Amino acid sequence: MARGDDIERLPGEARAGATFDFYHPTERHDIMTNPLFRVAALLLLPSALAAAHAQSAPVAAPAATKPAPQLIAVSAPNAQALIARVAAAHSDVFLLGLHANVPGTTSNAIIACSDAPRIGKPSSAGDLALIGKTKIVVAKLPAKNVYEVAMPISDAQGRSFGMIVDQMKIAAIKDEVDALQRALALRAEVERGIQSEAWLFDRN
Repeated sequence: MARGDDIERLPGEARAGATFDFYHPTERHDIMTNPLFRVAALLLLPSALAAAHAQSAPVAAPAATKPAPQLIAVSAPNAQALIARVAAAHSDVFLLGLHANVPGTTSNAIIACSDAPRIGKPSSAGDLALIGKTKIVVAKLPAKNVYEVAMPISDAQGRSFGMIVDQMKIAAIKDEVDALQRALALRAEVERGIQSEAWLFDRN
């Protein structure tokens, strides 16, 4: 976890009015699905009991695969061009995704992404919780080999409308605070290119 003195390394404008959550990798998963928890639980079982179960218990059926979320139809050419251009200009970026309300629907989804097949994926409850807020979530995800920073985003006039996720390659990042500093700079670059929320979806 980042310490208070780590936060002081951030520029003043980044600290002002914002709250930050720094997560350890295991904190992003339910404890019962955490591999470390499962290993610890197995180590606590008496070996004799484990052997008995192995001989008598029926083989468990494989867990059902969680279906992929239904994608929402999205057409945001300006948003996609902007996100693709910014992502390509930063060699440390692994994935960059922009979330917003989809016109003509009641849904919020990824409207632009450096990984195009993700476009149209509905926003999660955690994504939605950041929109219009001052909270920023930072996590190191070794399983994905990335640092991830999720935060609200505004247009060039400062009007809040959605959120952005910036995943950066672990090898290129010093620590969580370095990841946050880079993500804040990248968000500012994206925001300068957004004339308005409606502009994201314009076809001109």
